[in-house]
Amino acid sequence: MANGADQPKGRWKLREPLASDLLDFCEAHRGAPEHRIIADALRAFIDDRLQAEPELRKRFEEARRKRLGLIEGDNVTVLPTAK
Repeated sequence: MANGADQPKGRWKLREPLASDLLDFCEAHRGAPEHRIIADALRAFIDDRLQAEPELRKRFEEARRKRLGLIEGDNVTVLPTAK
């Protein structure tokens, strides 16, 4: 049976020791908001993985094009010319 220390904590649902590490790092970083530290870390992680893994980068770029509706023939409707 899991004890309370094993349960995700805070708004980000992080487990220990990561939850406490985030709080301590934010305090040490002159009270930086958690969301900024997480955003910076996530940006660095994504950029690192995309640079290190070309196949992941291809899938990432395809997913982005699909989300933005930029894939040829996808979600395109030709409308008649107005007269």
